[in-house]
Amino acid sequence: MELASNFRIEVDEITANIANPDMVTLIAFAPDENANNVNSNVNNNNGYNSTSLVASISVSKRGTDVGRLSMIAVDERYQRGGVGRQVLEYAEDYCHRTWGVTKFSLNALSTRKALIEWYMRRGYRKTGETSPFPREKFRDLALPEDMCFIEFEKDLS
Repeated sequence: MELASNFRIEVDEITANIANPDMVTLIAFAPDENANNVNSNVNNNNGYNSTSLVASISVSKRGTDVGRLSMIAVDERYQRGGVGRQVLEYAEDYCHRTWGVTKFSLNALSTRKALIEWYMRRGYRKTGETSPFPREKFRDLALPEDMCFIEFEKDLS
């Protein structure tokens, strides 16, 4: 929890992702529970659309047949209700339709056991590879020494 509350993405990283033609961020919305109007496509008096961002995922093309999924996030209020599964499936389908991708890769923090199991239930398997966790961004936190990212892949072909 402490790590999640201290997680920040720098603006220049987001800007680079937006400018990259081989990277797309997909977002999922749901009707805002507090909206006064029934039609979620109609703007309210504040000029904001009466929908709530509930999930997002970034996808990128890696080579001719590999798609990388990253930055997967689901609002806590919508977790355990199938939204994450739908977003992941949509992202895979998007990559397949848009780029002809048949293989996918992603990573998960080694300390997130339930998330790792969830990916495995979605057909992802561990590659045996890991990548380092950027400890320098979280110097003030007591992190496990063996914390890293575990790499996963899924082949649809």
